[in-house]
Amino acid sequence: MRRVLRIILLFAVMCALCFGTAGSCSGADEPGTAATGSGGTAGRPGGVAFLSGAGLFSSIRNPLNPESVYPFKTHREISPGELDASGCDPARLEAIITEIDRRYTAESDDPLAPVKLRAALKRLHEEYDIFLTRLTLMNVQYERDIYDKTLSRELVRLTAACSDLSDQAMTCMGRVLAGPYHDILANELNASEENTLREHAPAPELLPLARKETRLIQKYDRIISRDLPLAQTAAEALPVFQGLVAVRTETARICGYENYANYADTVLYGRDYTGADLQQLHSAVREHIVPIYAERTKAFAGTELISDHRADPERILKDLGPCIAQIDPALKESYHYLRRNRVSDLADDPRKPEMGYTDTLPQYGSAFIFNTPVGDEADYTDLVHEFGHFNAIFHDPTPALFAEDAMDTEELQSQGLEMLFLDFYDELFGQDAAVLQEETLLGILDSVITGCMSDEFQRTVYTHPDMSAEEIVALAARLCAEYGQIDAGNITAEEAPFDWMLTEHNFNSPLYYISYATSGLSALDLYLMAQQNREATTTAYMKVSAMGCGEPYRRAVSCCGLRDIFATDTVPAIASQLAELQP
Repeated sequence: MRRVLRIILLFAVMCALCFGTAGSCSGADEPGTAATGSGGTAGRPGGVAFLSGAGLFSSIRNPLNPESVYPFKTHREISPGELDASGCDPARLEAIITEIDRRYTAESDDPLAPVKLRAALKRLHEEYDIFLTRLTLMNVQYERDIYDKTLSRELVRLTAACSDLSDQAMTCMGRVLAGPYHDILANELNASEENTLREHAPAPELLPLARKETRLIQKYDRIISRDLPLAQTAAEALPVFQGLVAVRTETARICGYENYANYADTVLYGRDYTGADLQQLHSAVREHIVPIYAERTKAFAGTELISDHRADPERILKDLGPCIAQIDPALKESYHYLRRNRVSDLADDPRKPEMGYTDTLPQYGSAFIFNTPVGDEADYTDLVHEFGHFNAIFHDPTPALFAEDAMDTEELQSQGLEMLFLDFYDELFGQDAAVLQEETLLGILDSVITGCMSDEFQRTVYTHPDMSAEEIVALAARLCAEYGQIDAGNITAEEAPFDWMLTEHNFNSPLYYISYATSGLSALDLYLMAQQNREATTTAYMKVSAMGCGEPYRRAVSCCGLRDIFATDTVPAIASQLAELQP
């Protein structure tokens, strides 16, 4: 549960776009499968080769395996040494955009103009995939050495360039759509994506704000990497946080939103629930989840493991493989690709920050897992979590330029997989299985609580951006007490005002953390379902994993048969059922 959005994804704040809502329960009712080979690529943000007449965003049945839940998609094998940050050149992408804008937004005398336009659009997507992939890899390189000032500056420059070029590409395609060749492009789009292009409004004044935001995040990265005493971290990090609040508030204002919380819900995360829904959820979690977590934590206190489960990354990858295959054979393809192409950094390196995340490699139709090991059984469960993200990205056919991120759905794709893996703990951990199963469930409960606590904290700050430093730390301390963190022993009263500054999401991924709570509750719903019908639970999870990373959360949950956590009786029911199963 350590996944974070890193700098590479911050270009999203540059676009004043709302997320589209294409189709109904995408992936659930359109069987297909991914095929390995060269050609189109995808991922989150993702990308596929232009499929003339087929629709860029259609789930295309795979004739090789029409029964699979996954849509058709191709993936490129990666040669040794190919995964480096070189080739991140904005000039090539800009040249293609300029060509399309100059030649195809007005009538041409060239009878081959339609054919050439299709080719140019295909090159546009391919070049954007390459650029974004290299930027992802540059970000990985930055994570390995955040004190490299040259790399830091280059990452700021190219992240801003990515924001600008994606904006230019969307604007250009919007002009094509409004011109004489609109049918050529419209034939490749579904209704939602066509509407996105028509409504796209460029906002070049956001570029300097994005650069400032990236620099502030990098400053925070350097502060947190020094492992300072908490008081000193607070003294240095709090002004950075206030600076980020100011920058993001201005971003929201320019884009026409009342506050950054509303902007983030709509633009960054595509949420299909409201702030009022969240207020109700915060209260329900405080009332029903906090007590059961406190009871189970107290009962669990003092429990010790019999064995040491430390293992190197290759051993962990090997151990998890057979379990992945037993959940569903369709998961094997992405897992074998992960191992075969070594699209991960799981090494223990003192320069790496203590974190884990998964980002897209659309050039290859894949993703990349970055994780810093902690040296115990958590390295297994962390990789399971990140593989849930990896598999969803691997199978999502959405083009990078039109990518959407429904973070709650994405976290369900990962936390849901953690629940399915509980059945393999006997095989993985032997006599410690029962203890570690309870530890995993406590971890999910904790993510629900801290997700709501963090959201209430950030939502309050971002809707009252003029709060003083004293008011911010007082709010953090009050919420720690209200959510039972002090009583549970997770934090002391002295640490409560400042401990939130050690959570990178609060700086790097504003308003993200509620996704751990929403998805955590649905993951617990999967766990409870599994107590009655394991087969139905697996089917529900596989549907979620195939829905794509932009499927709105409430719709995704409904499509796979899980309960609506915003219904007034759902959280109390989940808490009651968990209490009945308490060991």
